[in-house]
Amino acid sequence: MSEADNNYQQGMLNRRRVLGDAWVDKSLANVNDFNAEFQNLITRYAWQEVWGRPALGDKTRRLMVLSTMIALKAYEEFSMHVRAALDGPPESRLTPDEIKEVIMQAAIYCGVPAANHAFSVAEAILREKGLLPPEANNLPRLHWLREGQGPVVVLSHALGCDLSMWDGVVAILKQRFTVLRYDHRGHGQSAAPLGPYTMDMLADDAAALIQAQAAGGPVHFVGLSMGGMTAQSLAARYPQLVKSITIANAANHYNEAARAMWHARMATVEAQGVAAIAEGAIQRWFTPEFRADAAAGGAVLVADLRQRLEKMAAAPYVASCAAVAGIDFRSSNAGIQCPALVIAGTRDEATPVALSEAIVSSLPGARLATLPAAHLSAVEQPAAFAALLEEFFAVPG
Repeated sequence: MSEADNNYQQGMLNRRRVLGDAWVDKSLANVNDFNAEFQNLITRYAWQEVWGRPALGDKTRRLMVLSTMIALKAYEEFSMHVRAALDGPPESRLTPDEIKEVIMQAAIYCGVPAANHAFSVAEAILREKGLLPPEANNLPRLHWLREGQGPVVVLSHALGCDLSMWDGVVAILKQRFTVLRYDHRGHGQSAAPLGPYTMDMLADDAAALIQAQAAGGPVHFVGLSMGGMTAQSLAARYPQLVKSITIANAANHYNEAARAMWHARMATVEAQGVAAIAEGAIQRWFTPEFRADAAAGGAVLVADLRQRLEKMAAAPYVASCAAVAGIDFRSSNAGIQCPALVIAGTRDEATPVALSEAIVSSLPGARLATLPAAHLSAVEQPAAFAALLEEFFAVPG
């Protein structure tokens, strides 16, 4: 093999490592008699003779190329390298904050107009990839409460509930943490935009809340049922916002039979209102003994949550059901890198332990814990639930 051929092969390996196979394959598909020699030239010299030099790593070279592209106002190339930097191997990948710092530096040395355009290009890519929340004016107003002092914990409630679901857990956590809890869109005192809703929309809502009320995180995000599904979408779409996720009494996918059940419930609510499904919900949410326990306050909590459920308007409830029924995190969970705790209720008939085990299998390094509770485990066992969280947050990760 000639030296030129060897340089071409090595350069192609470097090019694929830095830019990714999809982009390189697209470029090679456009090779023709007119540009073939040029493609060969840049592969040998740019991608081997320069990118193949050992003195600087790929990450440093990425930063240099982004700066140079801003200086040259070569925004098409800048866009290509932003995408490559965000999608590259972990050892050379750039974070949104690192890309921001490149552009800030360029504003001084290359000019504000050049940096302004670079910010516009980079922001569009970050939003497309779910690494920035959507524009705030596209999101509903969320009702939230913040209590306590310390590391921030965000609590995300179940379908048909509101932030009051977390009262027992908050009473414990706020002694050591800043606890930020909120009502999902269409629930409690939050705005109820017209449907359809998707789980990605609920994750966008949570991301905007974290940006606005938790200084952009990262936070410990704890979700139960629909909130646990929100946690999975949030961690995949906005990894920079989460320090850890806790997924309680949830699922990562529903089969056709389960989806049919959801659609039957939606049809009932559309025809008869939320009150028509309230009794079934209460039976799924709590064990019989908790529902009957007047002495310890269980019966009072059950009555309160039932009343809140029955007050909910039918349209946002149905839209939220559709978001839940449509989840499928089996693939996206594999890319989540933050620590994850999965909590299951051993008496949960709505999301049995097997569904939590499936979540654990789909999340790298996740751990499973169980509580002797039904679906709303955080309401039925608040002290035990909070203890699991405090133990989990204390583990370095």
